Amino acid sequence: MAIKAFAKVVKEVPDAQLDIFGHGDEKQNYELLIKKLGVEKNIHVYGYTQDAVGEFQRSGFSLMTSKTEGFGISILESLSVNTPVIAFDYSYGPKDLIENDVNGYIIPNGDVDALSRKIIKLLKNPELLKKLSQNTEGVVQRYAKPIIREKLLSLLNYVDEYQDELPVSIQSINQVISIDKKEDRSIYLDIELNLKLVTEEIQPKCYIHVTAPGAFDKMDSTLYQGVYSSEKFKFNLSIPFEVIESILKYPEEPFTLGVQNKRHYQMIKLPKIKEEILSFLN
Repeated sequence: MAIKAFAKVVKEVPDAQLDIFGHGDEKQNYELLIKKLGVEKNIHVYGYTQDAVGEFQRSGFSLMTSKTEGFGISILESLSVNTPVIAFDYSYGPKDLIENDVNGYIIPNGDVDALSRKIIKLLKNPELLKKLSQNTEGVVQRYAKPIIREKLLSLLNYVDEYQDELPVSIQSINQVISIDKKEDRSIYLDIELNLKLVTEEIQPKCYIHVTAPGAFDKMDSTLYQGVYSSEKFKFNLSIPFEVIESILKYPEEPFTLGVQNKRHYQMIKLPKIKEEILSFLN
């Protein structure tokens, strides 16, 4: 996404430079795309760096174009050295760390045109970039080591004090799963879960997590929130065939149900989903 967006940027700002750091299977594909778009003089792909913070510090601003992340530590590293961030609006991280139009920009996930427009805006407006840089201080302080340490100790003390009182939310689950294979090399799952809870005081929030290797990189989302309807939670999952292959080889159970009931969160494995996929493919 960043490469395609930057190819648009170069047309308006010919001397713009983008450095890409990291390692993985996609490096060769990046280099081929850069050559195809004719931006070899503007975009440079490097391997892993042991000085990520230094690279951020030497940059005017940084880009985060992941589809999903666990938290977004790279965003925090960038902001820690007063380097604003333009990020896609993926789950977890950007909205907690970036205040739009204050210390960076959050743009719709996958919107290449919006990404290129924001890059051009900052490259052509050094005073605006300076203003965004000055607004990064407060965010970093919220994640300072002493503050995180105190929050972690407080959480551990809470669990230690109340662990005998933590309720088990789920008493039983009735699963109804239907699967359909589409032309775009994905399998679509419609899942209905009828949960019997120990307490009915509050309607919980339910999530299905997909944890198979490769899912994080190849799926738009690995966390699906259920929609409550007719006393059931309904989920719609779209899983590419390449992730299905990983799921079938994965020795652990790749589907997990998370139930949030008030302050408590319970995780339960859902082996029936993998069983249904196997049955469908056979």
